[in-house]
Amino acid sequence: MKRLNTDLWQQWQSRYLQSLKARSKWQHNYSVNDVVLLKDETIPHRSWPLARVMKTFPGDDGVVRVVEVLCQGRLYKRAVDRLILLVADQPPPGSMSRPTRTLCVQDKVSSNNA
Repeated sequence: MKRLNTDLWQQWQSRYLQSLKARSKWQHNYSVNDVVLLKDETIPHRSWPLARVMKTFPGDDGVVRVVEVLCQGRLYKRAVDRLILLVADQPPPGSMSRPTRTLCVQDKVSSNNA
C-alpha cells in the first residue's frame, strides 16, 4: 500500500504539479489571496505546506517576482519561483468584484488556533 501511495504521488507530482508550475511561472502574475504550495526541497513533496498570498512586490516592469505569504500563522517572503499556484483568486468573467473563498489557508489557521 505504501508503494502504491508513493507511485501515485510521484505520478501526480510529475504530471499535474509540473503543469501548474509551468503555467503559473510564465502566465500568472500573482495577486493577493492566491493559494499556493511552498516548495521546500528539504521535506517530502506531499508535506509542502499550503499558503495564501497576502502581499505582492511587483518589479519596475509590473511583474510580481516576490510575495509575502501566510503559512501556519506566520508571514514569509518568497520568490515566486519557489511557489506552485493552486488556486488563483481571480474575479469571474464579466464581474467587477473578487470572489470569496469558502476554504482558505487563513480559515484553516484560524480554526487550528481556536
